[in-house]
Amino acid sequence: MKKIVLLFVISCLVFSVKAQQNVTAMRAADSLSPRWCFDINLKGGMQSQNFTANNFASDYLNAVNGAIGKLNYTNGMSYGFDFQLGYFFDKKRHFGIGAGMMFLLEQGDLTMDQFHIEYQSADAQSPVSQTFRQLITADGPIKETIKSSSINVPLLLKYKTQLSRKLGLGVDAGVLFNVQMRNSYSSNASFDYEAIYKFTNTGSGYVAVYDNSPSPDQVNEQFITRQQVSKESANVQAYFNNLRSQGYNVGLNQSPNHNSGTVTYTGSIGYLVQSSVSYKLSDYLSLNLGLYYFMQSLDNSANNKNYKLTDKVGSYNSLMNSVSTVQNSSYGLNLGLRIYFDKKLMDYLLFDEPLR
Repeated sequence: MKKIVLLFVISCLVFSVKAQQNVTAMRAADSLSPRWCFDINLKGGMQSQNFTANNFASDYLNAVNGAIGKLNYTNGMSYGFDFQLGYFFDKKRHFGIGAGMMFLLEQGDLTMDQFHIEYQSADAQSPVSQTFRQLITADGPIKETIKSSSINVPLLLKYKTQLSRKLGLGVDAGVLFNVQMRNSYSSNASFDYEAIYKFTNTGSGYVAVYDNSPSPDQVNEQFITRQQVSKESANVQAYFNNLRSQGYNVGLNQSPNHNSGTVTYTGSIGYLVQSSVSYKLSDYLSLNLGLYYFMQSLDNSANNKNYKLTDKVGSYNSLMNSVSTVQNSSYGLNLGLRIYFDKKLMDYLLFDEPLR
């Protein structure tokens, strides 16, 4: 029994010495590693956007009976890459700073579940335009497919440490300066454009005036609506097409003349955090695998002043222009290479001097 205990104690001492030697070796490996590094990272994951939306019904003149649906962003995905130049400044090469560029491509679906507006407008009749009540209704939920590209400048604090001769841990965290975010959209939108004319006798004749009552009656009024025209005509579509050819702003199931375009958000400041497990391929090269998360606030206030989703048959303004700010965030996997370099490596590469 005593021999077994003695053998156990000796084993523990040997293990302790070996462990201490490993720790010492790992610290030496950290402290002797080059101070400079170049990081290349591939990123891919999920993306989300939270909008601060304006109630743009007020941008329509004397609007009544407005039903503006909520914006919802789904199916968000993000992928791209970044590169950084880093420098570890402390004696043990644990802490450093880095800066570079990050390029991201993002995509998702922006939807509005309903849209209906009634407001004061004027038609194109000559010689004098007539005031009337314009009704515009989306034929169903409006969906825009969004594809975005953004350029960012990360400024990061870096931390790294070796767990063994091959395995290590690293964390980068800091601010993210957005240079520009460009959004391309394509929409499935279509609308019904209807009208109500109310006529009043001024003494010298009847003129059209705006009826802003919540429920217009049909006394001295002309209803150019799907419901009313279907009672009077067997071909409702032809009826609306004929009036539109005369200058009336009416039509059923009208798609925009241009259902795609671009919207650009201005730059902002966000933050980026990414952690990784590293595997040393050599003294100058390591492979990193980990997670990343970033969030940034984007400004769009310049684009949503006097915003109207549509007002004339064939017109269309992206749903993205109805918001003032966007909280854009993404999280996912990060796969990267870290290339260390110093004077010895540069001399080897440039002048073929041996690495010592």
